[in-house]
Amino acid sequence: MVGPSGSIANPLALAGLVVLAWNPTDLFNTGAQLSFLAVFAIMHATNWLSLLHQETLKKTSDAPLEQSFLRRYAARMIRAVIEANVVGLAVWTITSPLVASEFHLVSPIGSLLTVLLIIPVTIMFWVGYSFLLLGLLWSTGFGWIGGVFDLCLRGFLWAVRSGASLELGHVYVPAPPAWWTITFYGLTLIPILVVHRRQWGTAISVRAGLAWMVIGLAWGLHTPPHPGVTCTFISVGHGLGVLIECPNGRTALYDAGSMADGGSIARTISQTLWATGRSRLDCVVISHADGDHCNALPELSRIVSPGGLFVHKSFLDWKQLPVAAAIEESARTGTKLRLISAGQSIVVDPEVSLRVLHPPYDFHSTKDNPNSLVLCLEYAGRRILLTGDLELEGLERLLQTPRIDVDVLLSPHHGSLKANPQDLARWATPEYVIVSTSERATSERLATQYGPETEILTTATYGAVRCRIDPKGELQVEPFKTLPIKVQRPASLNP
Repeated sequence: MVGPSGSIANPLALAGLVVLAWNPTDLFNTGAQLSFLAVFAIMHATNWLSLLHQETLKKTSDAPLEQSFLRRYAARMIRAVIEANVVGLAVWTITSPLVASEFHLVSPIGSLLTVLLIIPVTIMFWVGYSFLLLGLLWSTGFGWIGGVFDLCLRGFLWAVRSGASLELGHVYVPAPPAWWTITFYGLTLIPILVVHRRQWGTAISVRAGLAWMVIGLAWGLHTPPHPGVTCTFISVGHGLGVLIECPNGRTALYDAGSMADGGSIARTISQTLWATGRSRLDCVVISHADGDHCNALPELSRIVSPGGLFVHKSFLDWKQLPVAAAIEESARTGTKLRLISAGQSIVVDPEVSLRVLHPPYDFHSTKDNPNSLVLCLEYAGRRILLTGDLELEGLERLLQTPRIDVDVLLSPHHGSLKANPQDLARWATPEYVIVSTSERATSERLATQYGPETEILTTATYGAVRCRIDPKGELQVEPFKTLPIKVQRPASLNP
């Protein structure tokens, strides 16, 4: 509909057609989508405020007109502040679902900062434009304006960083379900569809949108328990990250690092976590002090704030920068540090056993790898053994303990032959060996160590590998890059 009786959709639709004509791919660009949503929210809120102001004027038409200048000015300022808050809140409300869906981030401080920074940002822009224009005429005489702009910009960045540093300044969350997001934005179309009763449509839209947000928040806070145990060997290149999901909905992570940038690996791990519908880790277990097993922990702690950090005392080598950074950031985010050793267990779910097999409390090697913390996961008659970079005297010490039959073995030290002797194959008798590595040829080298009855899967070839154990003990091994699902019959634990 075009003309005086048209809706606020007309200018937006025209702008959208121009943008798509210029570059059709912008339809799928998150930045473009957020821009149109923000403009829609501003127009929607100002239209509603205008209608509300007209109703207020009708009700107060008989009020005395003689008021002091200060009272009139104060009333205008109060109204401007209220309207700015309403518009800022509208923009935040409309854009937050898309931001959460694309970036897994919700920033409650954004609405408040938008209002507080309106005047400073306006001044900053005018100072910047003045510097650009006047500087062309006389750069020497008006150079001081650039200093003022730089000061304004520093203040703006300081305010943004300060807001982000607040405890609830920003929160990482799982992406909302697609059905919820689609319905939410469907509700925002009510004022456009009901063009002849805009005020009624606006009221319905606001109430329905807020109610739907409450439903979404309640849905997000509810973490339904998943039947069985899922153990995902995340593809991180030459490094390690194993996500464990328990039947009661709680999670644990074994190692968090890579030879690549720790920040990017932290985001990979958090994306894997969010894909499960969960937003935090109940505990993190770090096997040893090598950077490719712990350098993602500082950034990961900032994103998901683990409930606890479990390490052997040999991990506390402050001379190694990745260790110092991991411990300091964990302490800053309130993660509790706990020391564990062989014979102890980590309780995440009463139905799941997470037992430490190595190293003993008094064990300490001058090298990091032999100190690797070995964790045995047991559930419904199945065993998954996580070994870190175990080798040398540490591996010898483990092989001296009573042998166990495991269903899935994490290949020690990323598939190194020295760390995967045939003695380990006979001690563990695994059905599957998972190798977290960036080398595709590793599986061929290990085939001679484990024999033809053991299937070897590398993250370099298959991507992430997910192992599922259902309550009846059936084991499914699902490589990310292949479709077939391996199913093993239920088994009972052997002594």
